[in-house]
Amino acid sequence: MARTIPPAVQTLLEADHGQEPVIVLEVFWTRGTTSEFYADRPIAGTPVRASILSLSPIDAAVQVSGGGQSTSLSVTLDDTDASVKAILDENDIHNAPVRVWFFLLGTDFATEKFSVFRGQINSPVVWSEGQRTLSFSVVNRIEDAEIGFSAEEGDFPALPEELIGRPWPICFGTTINVPALKAVPAISGALASGVGIKDFTLESRLAKAQDITCPVTPIGFQCTTTGGGIAYSAQCNIAFENDVNCLQARCVEIERTRLELAEQSQYEYTQITVFGGKQFPQGRNVTLNINSGLF
Repeated sequence: MARTIPPAVQTLLEADHGQEPVIVLEVFWTRGTTSEFYADRPIAGTPVRASILSLSPIDAAVQVSGGGQSTSLSVTLDDTDASVKAILDENDIHNAPVRVWFFLLGTDFATEKFSVFRGQINSPVVWSEGQRTLSFSVVNRIEDAEIGFSAEEGDFPALPEELIGRPWPICFGTTINVPALKAVPAISGALASGVGIKDFTLESRLAKAQDITCPVTPIGFQCTTTGGGIAYSAQCNIAFENDVNCLQARCVEIERTRLELAEQSQYEYTQITVFGGKQFPQGRNVTLNINSGLF
């Protein structure tokens, strides 16, 4: 770990006359923000307790197989007042954070001490009833865990078989568009009878077909007469003939659209039966995908 020595302490370290250093142990017993300080002597004006009976040198052990390194030290604290025993009775101190500080007498404890080691309490933790002492080890790395996760039946209710043992995606750094593993697959069932959605354009197509106007062709005049003799009169108008082919096509389109609308409408139901429906979520609205149609 990188160490930053305060300028005032650096000046004292470089002085011709030696300064008396003190190793201070800081323990976060409950893994919170509150900690206790311990040393092998009292330090006036500081919260440090003179409780350290022994503190071993920091040993480094290289792990060849893992390519890493772990550092450890051993500590024995005096617990005559049973203050640490009270903490042990209420908390599990395994893995509790620990810091080792280097402090020079005559400097400001709050701002001019500097850290030389960080670690965690490691087992075994031994409290001696007869000697009223607590002994434990501190290492900077205690436990390694395999990276990655795969779902197991005990972790999720009704876990589908195809998801058992499948690894979840692992992200490193800043990632974008990482494909996720679908934890809950779509529930499927079987329809008891056919169901469908009619073509929503049929009704407008039927209305448009009924509005078709066929062309007409003039074929001469058509006259009507009234009276006789002197009172005889005739009224003539242009006669037209409808396009028979257009009328037939209009009629065919209307009847075909009506038939198609009637056939498709008979498969629209307000209530449908699905085999295996008990597997679907109950008591709330769901959307069913039936042959790409959403119900």
